[in-house]
Amino acid sequence: MFQLYYDFDQAFIKGQYWRLLTTFLYFGPFSLSWFFQMYFMAQYMRDLEEGSFRNRSADFLWFLLYAIACLLVCSSFATMPFLAPALSFVIIYLWSRRNPGVTLNLLGLFTFRAPYFPLVMIGLSYLFSGGFPVQSIVGLLVGHVYYFLEDVWPLNPASHQRRYLQPPHAFARLVGALGIGRPQPAPVEVALDDPEPLVPPPAEAPRAASPPPAAATDSPLRPRTGYADASSAEE
Repeated sequence: MFQLYYDFDQAFIKGQYWRLLTTFLYFGPFSLSWFFQMYFMAQYMRDLEEGSFRNRSADFLWFLLYAIACLLVCSSFATMPFLAPALSFVIIYLWSRRNPGVTLNLLGLFTFRAPYFPLVMIGLSYLFSGGFPVQSIVGLLVGHVYYFLEDVWPLNPASHQRRYLQPPHAFARLVGALGIGRPQPAPVEVALDDPEPLVPPPAEAPRAASPPPAAATDSPLRPRTGYADASSAEE
């Protein structure tokens, strides 16, 4: 565990650069809190990727890099050796702000709207840990800065719709070249030479059976030709 936490001197002066990554992978010892943090991070990261960041993989990766960089800087001013809980809170906060109409239920006790979810999490963290939730507060601030600069400020006429946290074009091209999150093309229907009809043609109505031809009978108005032939033969 002592080889995983982030420390500026250990990471940059002694060259232990893996600490920049491992500090975001450790959620503490296995416990109920560990389970909930892992679940929330996986669930809401997936919801963001498939929701507001759908087909915007470069923006999603840039958001994660922004959060990681901000948390590494903040850890120099606060005692946060492991930053996984703070990163999870950044993700939860952004999801809650971008899904204001979602209603959540806490263990069947009470329901609340998604924007109040971070405050509920801070309250629960304070109750269970008994101390000031530093990582939750820092994660909330980092997430709010991203939300404000990406979703609120561009709507202000003074911003001229400028996005300060938009990923650079070089980064977006790199993500596109690597094929990360590339949308799958729609299936192409192959035309067959003689395709079978999807809907069978309507069955033809049965034709009425024609009556059988009437048998030849002697007409009472017309003499039979046999008599005429016989009389001509006798002459």
